Amino acid sequence: MNFDERLKQHKDGVKDYLKFIVNLLASRALTHDNSKNSDEEYKYFKMANSVNRNQFKTYEEYLNYIKPTLDKGLEHHYNVNRHHPEYFDNGIDDMNLIDILEMIVDWKVSIEQNDKELYEEIDYNFNKYNVSEQLKKIILNTYKYIDNLMKEE
Repeated sequence: MNFDERLKQHKDGVKDYLKFIVNLLASRALTHDNSKNSDEEYKYFKMANSVNRNQFKTYEEYLNYIKPTLDKGLEHHYNVNRHHPEYFDNGIDDMNLIDILEMIVDWKVSIEQNDKELYEEIDYNFNKYNVSEQLKKIILNTYKYIDNLMKEE
């Protein structure tokens, strides 16, 4: 096989894999947190959502307050949603990049929905899940990259 053929084969292979990943992410986007509409979760998340998060100084204080209510729904939620480290026996260490992408977008949107500063609040998740320094840097780089691209639109 000559260089031109190998180059075309390489480009086509990368294109096919990336298209597959895009479709996988699109599927995740359409089904993200669908389980929150289930009988096992809905009423608990709805009750927890009625608490004003802004009355707490930290995310941790808020979570501790709603924990007794939310725990009942979270057990099911974590068992059926692989974008949560709790889904896996070894947490983040067992996740793949697709899981991690969905997880960090979930974190970002949750923090923004509560009018909190991402780069201050994200440390809670980094500590909770014992995120390595290298993965922290990758996540923060991803947030900055996406934020910059979205500003350009």
